[in-house]
Amino acid sequence: MSQIRVYYLSTDNKLREHCYSANKGWYAGGLNSSNFIVAPYSKIACCFLAVADAELRVYCQSPDNAIQEYGYVRNIIDRHLISSNMCLRMAKVAGER
Repeated sequence: MSQIRVYYLSTDNKLREHCYSANKGWYAGGLNSSNFIVAPYSKIACCFLAVADAELRVYCQSPDNAIQEYGYVRNIIDRHLISSNMCLRMAKVAGER
């Protein structure tokens, strides 16, 4: 593997990222500077979309119980709120496969 990403919740309920690359070794990821606060009971999910822009998506739960999507496209961090209706539609589609 040439790159590894590890996502976790800090003790102050912030979403954190540590990265590994063959050139740099281990280092703090760019997501850390955003200081996104999440629910203390949140789980974290991550997926990589193998498209031209090499997109990475991280999902977690905010303190108001909304599901948040954080994404990287060309090293730009973006944040989206995913409504509960959308999550239900996504789960339904995934269950139909």
